[in-house]
Amino acid sequence: MSRSQTKPVAREVKRFALYVRVSTEQQLEGRTYHSIASQRDFLIGWVASKGGEVFRVYEDTESGTKFDERPGLQALIRDAMAHNFDEAVAYNADRWCRSLDIHAMLKRIERESGIRFASATQEFTATPEGQLLEGQLAVMNQFYSQVIAAKVKLKRQLRADKGEWNGGRRPYGYTSEAGRLLVVAHEADVARRMFELFLEHPSSMSIRRRLRALGITDRQGRPWSSSSIEAILRNPIYVGQVRTPDGNTRPGIHEAIITQELWDRVQAAKPTRTRLMTKIERPFPLAGLMVCGACDTRMTLHYVAKKNGRKIGRYRCTTTFQRGWHECPVKEVNADQIEQWTKDQIARLGAEGALLDDAIAAANAANDQRTEPLRSEQAALLARINETRTKVARLVDAIAEGGAGFASIRAKLTLEERNLRLLEHDLTRIRAEIDRMSGDPIDADRLRRLLGDFDALLAVANAAEREELLKLLIKRIVFRGTDAEVTMELFAGANLPSGGSNFRALWLPKRPLCDCSFRRARGVMLTRWLTPSVQRESCRSKHLKSQGIYHVDSERHGPRGEAQGCVSRTP
Repeated sequence: MSRSQTKPVAREVKRFALYVRVSTEQQLEGRTYHSIASQRDFLIGWVASKGGEVFRVYEDTESGTKFDERPGLQALIRDAMAHNFDEAVAYNADRWCRSLDIHAMLKRIERESGIRFASATQEFTATPEGQLLEGQLAVMNQFYSQVIAAKVKLKRQLRADKGEWNGGRRPYGYTSEAGRLLVVAHEADVARRMFELFLEHPSSMSIRRRLRALGITDRQGRPWSSSSIEAILRNPIYVGQVRTPDGNTRPGIHEAIITQELWDRVQAAKPTRTRLMTKIERPFPLAGLMVCGACDTRMTLHYVAKKNGRKIGRYRCTTTFQRGWHECPVKEVNADQIEQWTKDQIARLGAEGALLDDAIAAANAANDQRTEPLRSEQAALLARINETRTKVARLVDAIAEGGAGFASIRAKLTLEERNLRLLEHDLTRIRAEIDRMSGDPIDADRLRRLLGDFDALLAVANAAEREELLKLLIKRIVFRGTDAEVTMELFAGANLPSGGSNFRALWLPKRPLCDCSFRRARGVMLTRWLTPSVQRESCRSKHLKSQGIYHVDSERHGPRGEAQGCVSRTP
């Protein structure tokens, strides 16, 4: 990412990125005028009034004070730094954020990218007065958010003081009617049984095994997990109390499931664990990146203590902790081995020119093929638009000539004009999608230089900086077992535009390029190019060891991995 300001590419028609956000269930369900649909329709009309075209609509359903949990805003910022559009617009300023920190970040991105983050209903000029007004509005938006948060906290405190349940996920053993908790008899028996079993065998794992042997499942019909059992054993709801926002408890107005004596005995029997007892001193640079290929869950940091006192680091599937060791066929992987394999693959990607060049050539060659269905749809839309325009022109001529049937002709003209607007809207959407999928070829030399810089920085970084750098380059590592395959998905760019250590600032590329991944499967090496868009998109180049050549096939993975075709990435 460039640290100096750059200018967007000049285009004949100005392209707008639309950003819509809701933060309440009422807005999400469309029960207010600030719903996703109403914001989107207003912004599309606003862009049409400016004579521009829509590049893409970015959506979020999170609070304006958060950033890490807003993938729509993060994707918009990536596209802004890549100059994929000319201006970004939201319904009003508080849709962008209700935080001064995020506001300052967006203003800095404006200066670096040259792309304006505008508001359709609030116009701010570039004069000192306009910037002052915008800054004051940002302060007021944060103040409004803080006032709402304080009122919500106060209301929750008042409800807890009255012994009322504050809502949220319904506790097992209860149902909710008009905001009050009522006991569900058969669930209450299971919850009470958990407390009694804990006194016999003070371990959530032993309770889980006992419940499974008895055929007792949770609400979803799944075997109980240790974490769910642990949450029940620590929840004061079951003894007739409610938690307050400040962490204390108050007597509740709902019926208790267990006695105070049973609760006290269970809490006294629970072991007290401290951070010093469970802390793992060994650095785990792949923390948060390892994924179990069988369960599609994150792998947890773990270690095995040998008799000689040596501790061996492991990345262990979370399912084995929650549901038992035998529930996952993958189980765990040796930390030293997978970390060394990761370093070797990063070095191999930058060193082997043929592997990198062939994969990039395959991705670039597949660009036109990936957009061919959309281009066919675009051609069909253009034909229908021309046909509709001809009909409109004929109807206008008929009205100009006068004569009988004026009302009927006028009604037909209104209908055709409406159809024309809808077709033009679809054409704008298709063109934006084509432009998003296609673009300039990937630059192999530049990507190779970036990988070379990354390897050099990784060699001199400390443990914390090494973990940070790996998370900049690697999206995730999917481990499917020792005898199966390992997939490492990379991206030559960063998810966030600022923050982090000096190593991050040194290595950040000027613009995101593409994603790639290695796969090792019983001697067969695969290289896959992926794009960081809403869906995982890929074009992979498969090395045929027997022939010594590269064979290319294309696929596109949706949010759950279903094949859907293939698309390319704009560098």
